[in-house]
Amino acid sequence: MSTNTITARRRILDTARELFYQEGIHTTGIDTIIERSGVAKATLYHHFASKEALIEAYLQERDQIFWTWFEEAISGEQEAKGKLLAFFDAVIIKVSTPGYRGCGFLNCAAEFPNATSAGHYLPRATKHEMRRRLLQLCQQMQVEQPAILADQLVLLAEGSFASTPLFDPPYPVLHVKEAARLLIEAHSRANGEQSTS
Repeated sequence: MSTNTITARRRILDTARELFYQEGIHTTGIDTIIERSGVAKATLYHHFASKEALIEAYLQERDQIFWTWFEEAISGEQEAKGKLLAFFDAVIIKVSTPGYRGCGFLNCAAEFPNATSAGHYLPRATKHEMRRRLLQLCQQMQVEQPAILADQLVLLAEGSFASTPLFDPPYPVLHVKEAARLLIEAHSRANGEQSTS
């Protein structure tokens, strides 16, 4: 694949990513993407056979970016509890950054309610994977009910992702790490009580 080909594909994806996120997928037409990216229509369709194919590529790349962010967020901690709290530190930073307009996966799934469309099942897969990873960390702490703790932490994270754009600073999300810490400690205490009873 030539450098020009890679560059054209990259420009298309970068343009689509910005427009899809800032303006919505349904309201962003192919002609707008072509105009903003500076490529010919034939070039776009050479790389992406349809708008649906472009949406799928956008979501796959967004998934990769998300997991890179996730792993970087928890990489500085050795213990599972520290990793979970570091994750919520990263959530606060992510959603408080200027230009944040909600979770791209949730936004996309809302635009594509049909469960068989890539616009729905790919975001769903990302969210299920996030729950799996959080559950894995909860299991490492050996709490009595790791699945319940993981579900509670998922709800804290998703509430942060979804609700922050609706508020003005200081954002309620600034307290989400403390909420996560209280939940983790409550489950850890319950586990200790089970062990001594």
